[in-house]
Amino acid sequence: MAQREFTDSKGIRWLVWSTTPTQGAVLGDMQKGWLTFESDMERRRLVPVPRDWERAADDRMELYLRAAQRVTRTTPIRGTPMPTDGDESDAR
Repeated sequence: MAQREFTDSKGIRWLVWSTTPTQGAVLGDMQKGWLTFESDMERRRLVPVPRDWERAADDRMELYLRAAQRVTRTTPIRGTPMPTDGDESDAR
């Protein structure tokens, strides 16, 4: 799995990696995978994975980021526990 980091024009650091799902786990365009963008505050997905994204300049990565769809988190941000029942104050 290729991954890289970049900082957008607002100073937000993003970790980016390509995600390839298990065969049959998803439908439609997502079957071939997506590019995942994760910051300390949110996660986004871009379908399909752009060619040569690993070597793209940061300004190009920011364009990809803007095109990516924000998704609801199902796993915690690296090192941050998910909220427990009744504690929605930290829900992402």
